Amino acid sequence: MVTAAHVIKGPDPERIESIAGQKVANVDKLGRAKWGRTRLGPLALKPERIYIDNETDLCIMTLNSEEWKLLDMSTIQLQDILPLKPKMEVGVWGFPDVQSPQHEEVNVTSIERGYFVLNRPLEGGYSGGPVFSADEQLLGVVVRSTEKQSMCIPLEMIKEAISRFNENSVVYEETVLNET
Repeated sequence: MVTAAHVIKGPDPERIESIAGQKVANVDKLGRAKWGRTRLGPLALKPERIYIDNETDLCIMTLNSEEWKLLDMSTIQLQDILPLKPKMEVGVWGFPDVQSPQHEEVNVTSIERGYFVLNRPLEGGYSGGPVFSADEQLLGVVVRSTEKQSMCIPLEMIKEAISRFNENSVVYEETVLNET
């Protein structure tokens, strides 16, 4: 599973929170998994292995088959990389403060520093969500929004991170944290 790292780490990576009545702790400031579960829509999930790339704000994780079934999501086959072009119409998916996934149609405005930029901001909850072309090919993942636009990691960068997963991922262990 691929998402934005800040979705997993939260605004304060060492803070313990509660989601749907379950305690949640994420990864520490060094990107090491400590304990807990992560939110996806209304669900709190516990990854088996996790890799955080802080430079790109990308997170890759594996889930056990039981939790994967809970998600009731399709697996996306990574295809050839489609060229991104300004004015290209794309669709984004996310969970903006609702339990069901939401869909928005937006346009690519530019490609900057390896990321592609969308023509408007997306509300919280779209971070980590997939971006698809009009013919439903995966183009990337939403990572951040500003007042005027949204930034996405392109599929090429995702494929590079996936190639580093086995070497750089860590077991997402359940250990008790001190609550002070």
